[in-house]
Amino acid sequence: PVRGVVLADRYLLVPSLGAALVVAAGILALANPRARTALITAIAFAAALRTLDAQANWRDSMTLWQRATEVAPGDGDAWSMYADALDEAGEPQQASEAVVRGIRHTSSPRLVLREALLVMEHGDPVRARELMQKAAEQGEPRAMANLALIRLDAGQMADALAWARKATVTAPLYANGQRVRGKVALAAGENAEALAAFEQALALEPGNRANHLNVALALIQLGRRAEAPPHLEACLGDPAFADRARALLDGAP
Repeated sequence: PVRGVVLADRYLLVPSLGAALVVAAGILALANPRARTALITAIAFAAALRTLDAQANWRDSMTLWQRATEVAPGDGDAWSMYADALDEAGEPQQASEAVVRGIRHTSSPRLVLREALLVMEHGDPVRARELMQKAAEQGEPRAMANLALIRLDAGQMADALAWARKATVTAPLYANGQRVRGKVALAAGENAEALAAFEQALALEPGNRANHLNVALALIQLGRRAEAPPHLEACLGDPAFADRARALLDGAP
């Protein structure tokens, strides 16, 4: 399902064909052949210009999101994605500047989240936590998941579990949110809840070996070790998880 999208291009296929037929009928209704030819030429020329403009915008993510911020400066998601593209391109200073410019136009939760991540990278954890909580309180599920991990590291188990649960309720299809809820629930001794969250993450991202390992860990905590081997065996081909999975297969606690 499309979430947060008012209208996707695939939904416009039939309406677009209908509009094209209306335009075609209007052109054919013109009695003057030269007028018909001129109108067809003008439409084709305008469409070609629009195509070239679109190709220029879509040549890379940085250009795309930069254009998006110019067209809709009040779109916090566009500013966040633009900052993310700059950061990935090795331009952290420009990414920070993009966040600052974006905040002048909007205080959207996702942009506040991006600011928190950048502040964290620049070594100001106190300010980063404040911004993360602000974004979470404004309804950003990624910030809720991050805040849950921050609370977990601080030993604030009840608060961590509350934010992790809220993240999955707000965005049930957010796989990392499900993983975070599982991790926090497992740490809190809520093993059945952890298994349910890890299984949901696995359903959302079946190719992610971390999800298999997490499910196995939750099964072991629930005393269902006999069900864990298939998940552990799925991790053996991934160097990041192979040693841990092999140890668990050998009976390590």
